[in-house]
Amino acid sequence: MTFKEKAELLGVKLADRVSGFVGTWTFVFLYTASMVIWIALHLLGVINIDSSEFMKWNLWLSYFAGTQASLVLMSSSRQSHQDRKQQKEAFEIDRVTLDKIHQLSAHIELIEDVLEQFVEEQKEDENKSS
Repeated sequence: MTFKEKAELLGVKLADRVSGFVGTWTFVFLYTASMVIWIALHLLGVINIDSSEFMKWNLWLSYFAGTQASLVLMSSSRQSHQDRKQQKEAFEIDRVTLDKIHQLSAHIELIEDVLEQFVEEQKEDENKSS
């Protein structure tokens, strides 16, 4: 495996872990708590990073973007779960159908054998009577 492939694999694994955490209610609650703390620290005057007229809009947009991304990831994860469940059910249906096809094939072969024997016996009976 080349360095580039290893780096891509590491990136994929990291992205899976991040999206696995960001797409949870735990993240939404922690993110909401951090926004509340940020607002409280500004209101108490402990920090003063944003100007007052833009602080509300900046926080609201940041909060909205963060929670919206989490909700999208959660719904995507839920859809993936449903897709896996449907695939498993479809596989089971396919397996049962394949079993039935094998049974029908065996019955058809048996019927063909019986018909072959019948035709052979009819030919033998015709040859004896001639």
